[in-house]
Amino acid sequence: MRVLGIDPCTRGFGFAVLEGGSRLIDWGVARLYSKNNEEVLVRADNLIKRYSPSLIALEDVSGTNRGTRAARQIDALLGYARHLNVAAAVVTRQEVRQALGVRHAATKHEIATMIAKAFPELEATLPRVRRPWETEKETLKVFDAVAIAITADPAALIGSAMHRL
Repeated sequence: MRVLGIDPCTRGFGFAVLEGGSRLIDWGVARLYSKNNEEVLVRADNLIKRYSPSLIALEDVSGTNRGTRAARQIDALLGYARHLNVAAAVVTRQEVRQALGVRHAATKHEIATMIAKAFPELEATLPRVRRPWETEKETLKVFDAVAIAITADPAALIGSAMHRL
């Protein structure tokens, strides 16, 4: 099973492609240059055509502090997945924490550090701990996308990726 995890951010979206719940095929941050959803769909379509995922995994942003733009992008991606007949899953932050086996109060950096240990190829992109006055680094979205993909993939829950965490 191949899962494409996508996590929107202010200037684009982080993505990760996992195969079998334990093999990280590709990852990165796609930068967007316009605020409309068309560019999000074009960039996501390129990833879908390139990797032919069985599942597209997204975060459930309802009831969170995430902006309306992220919610609109996620809705657009869900609609596009339906249009392409690709399965889509929406997972909550709580489900991510449960799937990864972390405490409720774990920070995003702590989760990213766990993921970097499970996928050593990501260690070089792990940003340092953010100071309170700094904005979140865009590369952290890659780790969010990996966490979302792991949570949405049933094989990952029993696969070797979870045992490495």
